[in-house]
Amino acid sequence: MSKNIVHVTKCGVHLMGDSRGIITPHEKIHEITAWAQKNNITIQRHGYLDSKDLWYVKNEKHRTWFLLRWA
Repeated sequence: MSKNIVHVTKCGVHLMGDSRGIITPHEKIHEITAWAQKNNITIQRHGYLDSKDLWYVKNEKHRTWFLLRWA
């Protein structure tokens, strides 16, 4: 089981999730979703704070691809 961590903080507000979360710049959201759809990768956006998005990818192989491409 993964540990919960703070991924992003702004003005005392925290975007938290487990350690498998992946942070990307918000301005890439349309590129990321198009890329995932094109490659049949299921992604879930779990939050947004300070121009950053928090994503989760359940499939480990796809998660690795996502990390290599976007993180």
